[in-house]
Amino acid sequence: MEIVKATGSDLSELCIFYEKVCEQQKFDSCSPEWNWGLYPCRDDLEYAISNRLFLIGRIDGRIAAAGILSDGDDDAYNHADWKETKEVCVLHLFAVSPDFRGQGVASRMLSEMKSRVKGAIHLDVIEGNEAAGKVYRKNGFALVKQTKLFYDDLGERGAELYEWVQPEKAVETDRLYLRRLNEHDAMRIYETWADDPEVTRYLTWDAHEGIDDTRKVLAEWMRAYEDEKCFRYGICLAENDSLVGMIDVVDYEDEIPVVGYVLGRRYWNRGYMTEAFMGFSDYLLGEGFPEIRIEAEEQNLASNRVIMKCGFEPVGKRKMSIKGKDVIVNRYRRKA
Repeated sequence: MEIVKATGSDLSELCIFYEKVCEQQKFDSCSPEWNWGLYPCRDDLEYAISNRLFLIGRIDGRIAAAGILSDGDDDAYNHADWKETKEVCVLHLFAVSPDFRGQGVASRMLSEMKSRVKGAIHLDVIEGNEAAGKVYRKNGFALVKQTKLFYDDLGERGAELYEWVQPEKAVETDRLYLRRLNEHDAMRIYETWADDPEVTRYLTWDAHEGIDDTRKVLAEWMRAYEDEKCFRYGICLAENDSLVGMIDVVDYEDEIPVVGYVLGRRYWNRGYMTEAFMGFSDYLLGEGFPEIRIEAEEQNLASNRVIMKCGFEPVGKRKMSIKGKDVIVNRYRRKA
C-alpha cells in the first residue's frame, strides 16, 4: 500500500470514498455514525487537504484508507487524564474502504501516522463502535476515559477517548520491544490475556472475571514501580505497538531475580516469547545480576521449550502448590 499526503486533485475521489464509507454504515453493526454532507462534507475535506496532514493509502491506485491529523489537542478532551498533553495530534475521519477491510490496512495506516508525530495521538470513538475500539487497542492505543461529547451532527453522545504515546523502550529486539505498563493498559491486558483461562492455566493466578479485576491488579503493579528493584514490562509488537504480553521479575532468591512471563494466546507459536525472554534476560544480565532463574510447571511443555531455547540450564525440580493443586516445577538458571 502506498501512503501519501492528499492534494487538491484527490478531493473528488475522497468525497466518493467517504460517501461510500457512510453508506456502508447501514450494514455495519458498529459504525462512527457519520452523515455524509453534514460530517464529513466536501468543505471539511477541502479544508483538511489545505490545512491538516491528510493521509491516504492507495492499493492498485484506489483509495483504501484515509485519515486526518491535526496539531494541538481538542478542547473537548481537556477533562481527560492524558499521559501526553504538549506534543499532541488529534486523529479525525480515520476510515478504511469496505472493499479493503480485513487486509491489515488500518494497522499500516496507523503505523504511518504514528511515524509522523513527535509525542502523542488522541482520538474519540463513539459509544458502541466496538470494532473501532478493538482496532485502536490492537495498534497500541490505550482507552483513557469513557465520557460524553457533543457532536455537531449528533448532539451529546457517549464516547471513548484513546491515546497513543511514543513509547519509552527498555529493551528492543528484532520484532518486539519492552516498555513499562501504565494505567491505561487495563483493557488491552484484560482482553489479550488476563481473561483467558487457557493462558492462565499454568500461572499462579486465575483468569480475571471482569475488567475491574484487571484494573485493581494493574494499580498494584503501577505502585510497585516505586521500587527500583521492580522490573516489569509489557511486551509490544514493533510493527504496530500492540501490547501482547508481559514479562517481569516475580521474586528474588538471595538477590537473584526470578522471572515470569505471559503471552496472549493469539500470539503463541510465533517465537515471540522466546525473543522477549532472551532480550529480557540479556538486559538483566547487563544490569549486573550474576544469574537469572525461572521455573516452569513440568506439564507446561511449551514454556519449558522456550526456557531451554534461551540458554537456561536445568538445576532441579521441586513440588509446590498452585491454585490448590500439588505440582512439580522444573527449575532453571542462566549465568552471566
